Amino acid sequence: MRTRIQFLFLLMLSLTTGVFACNEQAALVAQKRLVSVKLSYVQMPAGTFQMGSPTTEAGRGDDEILHPVILTKPFEIQNTPITQKQWYEVMGVNPSQYKLQVWCPDSYSDEGGGMCPDHPVENVSLVDICGTTSKCGETDSFVKIMNDQNDGYTYRIPTEAEWEYSARAGTTSAYFFGDDPSVLGDYAWWAANSGITQDVGTKLPNPAGLYDMYGNVWEWVSDVYDDYIRTGTQTDPQGPIDDEHVVRGGAWSTPNPAFMRSAWRSRGMKTGHDPDVGFRLVRTQN
Repeated sequence: MRTRIQFLFLLMLSLTTGVFACNEQAALVAQKRLVSVKLSYVQMPAGTFQMGSPTTEAGRGDDEILHPVILTKPFEIQNTPITQKQWYEVMGVNPSQYKLQVWCPDSYSDEGGGMCPDHPVENVSLVDICGTTSKCGETDSFVKIMNDQNDGYTYRIPTEAEWEYSARAGTTSAYFFGDDPSVLGDYAWWAANSGITQDVGTKLPNPAGLYDMYGNVWEWVSDVYDDYIRTGTQTDPQGPIDDEHVVRGGAWSTPNPAFMRSAWRSRGMKTGHDPDVGFRLVRTQN
């Protein structure tokens, strides 16, 4: 009897040790991946801007109530959307639909089962990015892994106000390049010039140096979709995680230029996975 108990004890010990070893090895692999992640950011100063659009703007939506917003703190926003390569380096998988060699013959990599490394990642839900709680990155997610680096920054996705402030970059026109959509193709991949995602950073940037703010992929922001508060100045507005969230900027699939204006708002379910929705990160110093 004693021999049997000793045997079972040793078996349990070896299994537990194996689990710990596997967990430790997985953590080391994740750390090694993170070391190679190279992201570029643009510093956005604190400031005030008019969010939404005037009633005279062509293609305007009813939910674009023009109102003043004050952002009291500076932040850094990624200069392109997260790419397939960057997502893979953090998460170890590539969920994107547009990852076959036929869609990127010059840059295709068979790493991770295949990827178009410089295309924006898509097919990622807000839950995949931020987790399941009201604070982005609190539970298992892309953002949590980024924050677990403890590199002196806190990572998250932008609020809707931060996104529009960054997209406008001081402009008040329908697009950051003016009001004429005929030149949209110089700045964006959309339905008129693309049938899939494309390499990020290959169109002209906005005045702040941000690429793909229009087109390529819609971008998740942290706010729940709701009507803007109609009166008064809003200071650092933001929304908690909820079922239906705002996406901004348009995508390769967007057929109407009006849907790519700086003020246009669309929405998606936080658990949704779509081949034209991605994201970019914001970070602030701790």
